Amino acid sequence: MKFLLTILIMCMLVSASAPQILIEEEKISMEVEHENAREIRIALYRSDVSTNPLTVSCFRYGWKVNGREYVFNITEIGRKEVMGAGKNALTNENFDVFIVGASARSYLVDGFNEKWRKNVLNFVANGGGYIGICGGAILASRGYKMPKSAFQRHVNEGVLGMADVYINDDFDGEWQYLLKVGFLNNSGQICVATKIIGGKKIFGDYKKDMLNISYGGGPSFLPAGDGNKIKPMLIYSEELMETKPIHYWIPTLHGGKIWRNVTTDIKGEWAAIETDYGKGKIFLFGPHPEEPFMENGTIVEFFGKSVWGPWWQYLYAWVGGNYTPISQNWWILRRCAAVAAGVNESDLPPLSKETAIIIKPLNGKFGGVYVNNDSIYINFLRKISKAIGRAIVIGNLTVLVYTVDGIRAEFYIDGKLKETEDEPKEYEIYGYKFNAFSWQLDCTAGFHTLKVIVYSKDGNIAWDERKIAVLQ
Repeated sequence: MKFLLTILIMCMLVSASAPQILIEEEKISMEVEHENAREIRIALYRSDVSTNPLTVSCFRYGWKVNGREYVFNITEIGRKEVMGAGKNALTNENFDVFIVGASARSYLVDGFNEKWRKNVLNFVANGGGYIGICGGAILASRGYKMPKSAFQRHVNEGVLGMADVYINDDFDGEWQYLLKVGFLNNSGQICVATKIIGGKKIFGDYKKDMLNISYGGGPSFLPAGDGNKIKPMLIYSEELMETKPIHYWIPTLHGGKIWRNVTTDIKGEWAAIETDYGKGKIFLFGPHPEEPFMENGTIVEFFGKSVWGPWWQYLYAWVGGNYTPISQNWWILRRCAAVAAGVNESDLPPLSKETAIIIKPLNGKFGGVYVNNDSIYINFLRKISKAIGRAIVIGNLTVLVYTVDGIRAEFYIDGKLKETEDEPKEYEIYGYKFNAFSWQLDCTAGFHTLKVIVYSKDGNIAWDERKIAVLQ
């Protein structure tokens, strides 16, 4: 009876107070815990169809160097904030760096709003940093040099033109590595090989000249105008249609046959560039440094349901390779953000994969519901979880925190230290082995904030947090 009464009260809370709770959840940040640490304030443009959660985890990080401390503070903002509304408005007073990830909406819709355009341009021109990844890189470019379709002409009208580069990203070519992606039990994200040709501040300490990065159908870059301000950092060193070919298929009575190849032409062109706009620093990436990937895989094509809609089509999966850590290339973005915020080269973040991600419980935005340590699917509870932005916990729960390079974890409930763990253990999910700290959740019934801070041997920190609703 007590359990049913609690559920009934939560159902009423969904309609009564969910909007206020969701607004609170829009801000994803952490207060600086050390008075002497310099805070680097990052605004991340909200996108439902992107790898934004990975970018958030990437920048929940702080480091010590040369007797100084630095900490990133990341806030996810939406369209109204970019247009100057609210306490998290995109201004140089509020933020040091603006990041736009895999958001096609940014240049297909938002870039047509004059106020939205003006505010982004002014933010960068007045000294704000800008990092564009995939769609966010297209937004900052000049678009297509010679648009060949109505789609490409539309793109050209929505881009901002902050960087003197054209893009090479054909809808029937490179885009298909995004639109045709599918997943099997032993599959991972496809990667592309790049060669380091510049970006000394970012890559100077990296001892190799080749770098694999997750690929999601993003552009290559070509110089526009005189291009004197452009400093190329990476070039694509493989042609995906040759090394990882995918195809268009025709259905047949016997299961389908290949119609033609998907054609790409990015090899030898820029994969990442650095440039300036006014007083601001810009970094653009065609591939995805924020996303983990699989190395040495094999392409498998199959008929299945697209992840982009209700339709079925021939998809590809990248299978049988070696999984890389979630944070494999996060040091690249951390260094870019630090440089864009004016941090001295001698004080840049280390080439570290350090991270902390709470993988149990999941974020309430995904509808996390746990009963006696098991994740369950009860539709109305999942809806409540999403509406209040909190994972629902019934009974006991073992918290799991994924870590790379972590040697100690501190578990907090509502800001109070509850437990310290000094040794991560190995776990395995779907054949992927990883290290994680664990803790038996210990708190009273009600709404709480769970936060975990993980320390590396150098004293650097990574953290994560979850809003939870605990029922007894």
